[in-house]
Amino acid sequence: MEKYEELKDKEIKDGEILRNIRKARKLTQIDLASGIVTSQTVSAFEKGDSEPNYKAFCAMVKNAGSTLEEFEYEMNGFELSEFWSVLEEARLL
Repeated sequence: MEKYEELKDKEIKDGEILRNIRKARKLTQIDLASGIVTSQTVSAFEKGDSEPNYKAFCAMVKNAGSTLEEFEYEMNGFELSEFWSVLEEARLL
């Protein structure tokens, strides 16, 4: 996985983020696709050639051993979105 500073300055797509998560967990595209879509669909999404529907996307994130919150955290350059920041502040009260 690339360093934080490099990712923060780089606009990356959803498919690239999911690929980063998948590779960090040493999973294959077949692992991600398992029971949801084909590995070719995962490959096309990671390359930015297609977008899965929301249900398939959420299932692939789950198959990657991740959560939508973790996905969003990476998408935001490893910073909490405003929504999650507010929740975290409320939790600490």
